[in-house]
Amino acid sequence: MRLNNNALLRRVALILAVVTTVCAPGLFASDGVQTLDGEFLWSSQRERGDLEATFESTGDGEWNVSFRFQWSGQPRTFSGTATGSLTDGPLRGTVYNENERRTWKFAGSFKDGVFRGEHEELKRGRSVDTGTLTLRR
Repeated sequence: MRLNNNALLRRVALILAVVTTVCAPGLFASDGVQTLDGEFLWSSQRERGDLEATFESTGDGEWNVSFRFQWSGQPRTFSGTATGSLTDGPLRGTVYNENERRTWKFAGSFKDGVFRGEHEELKRGRSVDTGTLTLRR
């Protein structure tokens, strides 16, 4: 009887190992951290450049986000939060510059794996349009 229990336990362990190895990456692909590449356009400054966005899931459709880019040859990181879909539909958020003295909002939507949106800076309680951004899955 004991031999049968050990054999059964080995089979269960093997099945769990196979399921975890083969199925888990697909099951959890939308969770965790996702990095997207794209570009930004800063309308008033006529500045444009590459953009890397990292989204870390904090719940259903809730994200911590960091945008990394170069501005006048200097690396910048704006971080904050976002809500919405990273696959299809609306996405919006709020990010802050490195010293958190300036605030930007962004909004747009994903369609066919591409996010197209606009960003604006909040200045003295007013929104000022600053440009566009594009991200690709």
